[in-house]
Amino acid sequence: MAYDPTLDVKHSELEPIHAENDSRILIGVFSYNRGPRKIRVNRAAKRSNGEIQVGKLGGLTFDEALAVASGLVKIANDPKARG
Repeated sequence: MAYDPTLDVKHSELEPIHAENDSRILIGVFSYNRGPRKIRVNRAAKRSNGEIQVGKLGGLTFDEALAVASGLVKIANDPKARG
């Protein structure tokens, strides 16, 4: 079965982490098709045409890694995110 974005439900999201090259790291809690809640970490970057592209996180600088680790602890301990 192909991915259907209408079945993807966002339960909680942190403020974006500003990262290198004018990108942002997004941390949120989602569930797909009424499945278990899972933490998702993505990188959003602006393309040359101005469009925002969201993709896999990929490599991190050490400062980004520390910010993501802190965000993961924060969202994992959030009762609203856990449901």
